[in-house]
Amino acid sequence: MINGHNSPVINVSFSPDGKSISSLSEDNIVKVWDVSSGKEIKSLKGNSEFFKKFKLSPDGKYLATIFENNLIKILDVNSGKEVRTLSGHFNDIKDIQFSPDGKSIASASTDKTIKIWEVTTGNEITTLRTHSSFISSIGFSLDGKYLVSGFDDNTIKIWSMNSTDLIPLACEELNYQMEYWLNLKDNSAFPSEEITDIQKRCKKIILAKTPVNLPGKEYKLLENARNNFFQSKKRDTNEEDREK
Repeated sequence: MINGHNSPVINVSFSPDGKSISSLSEDNIVKVWDVSSGKEIKSLKGNSEFFKKFKLSPDGKYLATIFENNLIKILDVNSGKEVRTLSGHFNDIKDIQFSPDGKSIASASTDKTIKIWEVTTGNEITTLRTHSSFISSIGFSLDGKYLVSGFDDNTIKIWSMNSTDLIPLACEELNYQMEYWLNLKDNSAFPSEEITDIQKRCKKIILAKTPVNLPGKEYKLLENARNNFFQSKKRDTNEEDREK
């Protein structure tokens, strides 16, 4: 038996080599233990933010942690320092999983999306949108070719992680987000010509279903458009406050 936490333990995980165990307790502390001796190797303490769940990378070097504010943070196990922050979900994140090769992370949220992230850059690769039910859990196949997801409507769905299949999904998600932002009341901040061009290119990819590069540039343009929109809304609010 291993003792050391001062609060109930809510998440545990073996390292891939089976030599260590990581545990998370309600006192917002992750501890790493040596299996053979039961001794504590490392202790990682959350600050003002609270850990909700974590997963070890396949090489045991990183912890992907879910936080209260819909963020995922990747921590270096040895130093305890934050390596990367993944931001993009709009509601609670229910589960996270490293791909078997450790190059990507999948996250499932009550915003009815699964997001696939690149570990080295923190960039979002694509979004799998369910449209109907909340996702409660996810898991990769051992070869990393498929992702399985469990839903609160008692169903299970299997997704292909093949790039040829992911690219159309990325474009579909991009179009979905663009339509949402463009349908807002004030869309004057959007570079409409650029967005129309992006939509056309994405539709070509969706129809062709050919293996080409993921539309990272397009996501960047969309992010810039979003920022412009929020800045314009902030300016409008400030002007209204001054007038009052």
